[in-house]
Amino acid sequence: MEKKIEKQLSLPFKNAFQMSLRNFKIRFGRAIIVTMSILLGIAFFMSIMASNIFTIALIETGPTTLEQELIKEKEINELINENLKGLLAKGIKEEDLRVFVEKGEKEKLNEIIEKGVKKKEPKRLIANIKERKQIKKKIKILTEDIPKLIENLPELKVRQKWLISLSLLVCTVGIINSMLMAVTERSREIGTMKCLGALDRFVMELFLLEAMIHGIGGSILGGILGILIMSVIYIGQYKQIILTNFPLLQLLKYIGISILLGTGLAIIGALYPAIVSARMEPAEAIRREV
Repeated sequence: MEKKIEKQLSLPFKNAFQMSLRNFKIRFGRAIIVTMSILLGIAFFMSIMASNIFTIALIETGPTTLEQELIKEKEINELINENLKGLLAKGIKEEDLRVFVEKGEKEKLNEIIEKGVKKKEPKRLIANIKERKQIKKKIKILTEDIPKLIENLPELKVRQKWLISLSLLVCTVGIINSMLMAVTERSREIGTMKCLGALDRFVMELFLLEAMIHGIGGSILGGILGILIMSVIYIGQYKQIILTNFPLLQLLKYIGISILLGTGLAIIGALYPAIVSARMEPAEAIRREV
């Protein structure tokens, strides 16, 4: 008569999590390799998503921003005309004003001041002209660059999908490879745990929890890195236009998605190595030489 197997006990989830953290610290070098795979994959994913978010923000807010900049240009032109009329009325030659405005020569400024004009008046004129130049740059971007973005966006999205798919696939393969190597290195540890009564489920939990820790850490860092890179690029290129229409909520939303994606990839990548480790025979695992 076969003996009935009694109820088997397993360690609580808290203990399994603590053991996973301990293994993470002990094998920090190996852990960094897995985490970096996820970090780089998610950073690439997030940089492309951030680029799309910034582009869409520019397209959506472009007409409104253009209208505002055109109004500002009209107002600044009126101010410049008033400045010029005021200086001409005080006996300043038009030629001197033109040279001063175009080149900002210090000698001409002194000549203008000597004729009884307050120093702040020509300086105000120069400040208004500089502001007009900045406005014109924004208008050029809004009328020339943004239509090109709209035209190229569909084709760009198709390319981006392929690039993201390939990068995440490479990331997953890297995780599987690293975790399989970890299983090989830890075969004696796995065998010892099983000899002491650890269930297959518990061994699987250990590897999947370690993968989850890698996934969460790598995804958070990768998401932040991807956003920082694209923010610097777009702010450098579009400056005030991006800063005034910064899509913070959309970026935060995609950071959440990137964390879920990275953690999911880490768990999927660790699933096969976890199954391999759980199916090891204790005696065979202990005898294995690395």
